[in-house]
Amino acid sequence: MDEPATTSGPLSKRSFPTPRQLGAGWRYANGTPTLERSPQEIVQTAVPFGCDRRFELTAPTHALEVDYTVSGAKAIAVRGKFGDAAAARSFFADRARDLRGCEGRTGSPAIGPLVMAVTAPARDALANDRTPRSDPWREIALLDRDTVVLLALQGADPLTAAQTRRLVTAFRR
Repeated sequence: MDEPATTSGPLSKRSFPTPRQLGAGWRYANGTPTLERSPQEIVQTAVPFGCDRRFELTAPTHALEVDYTVSGAKAIAVRGKFGDAAAARSFFADRARDLRGCEGRTGSPAIGPLVMAVTAPARDALANDRTPRSDPWREIALLDRDTVVLLALQGADPLTAAQTRRLVTAFRR
């Protein structure tokens, strides 16, 4: 098997904040925390399966993932680089509309709601809780010029508004 690339186009580990910049408790998850991702995979997973996808999301031209842990919990960040700022804005806005349209929708009795608590913690940022009753994750998305960052933190303890805003600031370049 080929090892995944640790860069994607112009994206590299330097496209993300270091654990030190993120604050106490943050660490890289493994020895090679950066992995090239398929841009189409980013489109497929940007909205939970089971939610209506009313908008066709524009795929980024490049995508890179960095895996962290925060106080022992998984934190996965993906930065997608688009052809231009307009394409990034389109992806961000259409994803936001799809998430808001799915808020409170139940996947199944075992899974519970797919998306809850969709908020805008800062300009060009969106936060939500995904599958909070079965496998809870807090997601933060932010538009950053011609890129969009999707950050998912595992666990039932949602971030405070101040913590969320701090992460938005840290992930903006």
